[in-house]
Amino acid sequence: MRNLIEYTKSDADADFMKLTALLHRMGDSDQITVADLDAIYCRLFSSEGASVDKTQSVIALIRDEANKCLQAPEGINFENKVVLSIATRLAAEQFMVAKLKEAAGKATVESNQTSRLLKIYRRVFPADHIAIGVLWRVALMTPENIHLNSFMYEPILDMSDDHLRKLYADVLALV
Repeated sequence: MRNLIEYTKSDADADFMKLTALLHRMGDSDQITVADLDAIYCRLFSSEGASVDKTQSVIALIRDEANKCLQAPEGINFENKVVLSIATRLAAEQFMVAKLKEAAGKATVESNQTSRLLKIYRRVFPADHIAIGVLWRVALMTPENIHLNSFMYEPILDMSDDHLRKLYADVLALV
């Protein structure tokens, strides 16, 4: 949906920005609800309908679904890999933003957020080798832009579920 909005409207569109806040930690990420997501969907596709639990935070829903993925049986499950990739990046960004705020305030990052936050994090915390190692793995193992185009499937498909599960668990251990 985010890319369709970008192509049909612009990357300055309010719906594009809201969907971006669901892929990267931004100030309002936690306040975006399933009802907000439903509204974007209905506007984009000229559709009606609504999800069951409209008040739930989408970020909390992503986290809940990622935790379910940790319990799912091993196998080829692309949906789980996408969910784990998104949840891993969100958790990594949450960790970096929190630590950088503690240190002296986070620099504004508006694009390529995960990689830019990692660059700042490495500069501010050069001795935090464990976290930097985990965050590097996040940058390498999860696509920066998780699209459902065929060319983006390959990086996620090439790794086992276990690799993404371990990475997600390692990021959660940082938080």
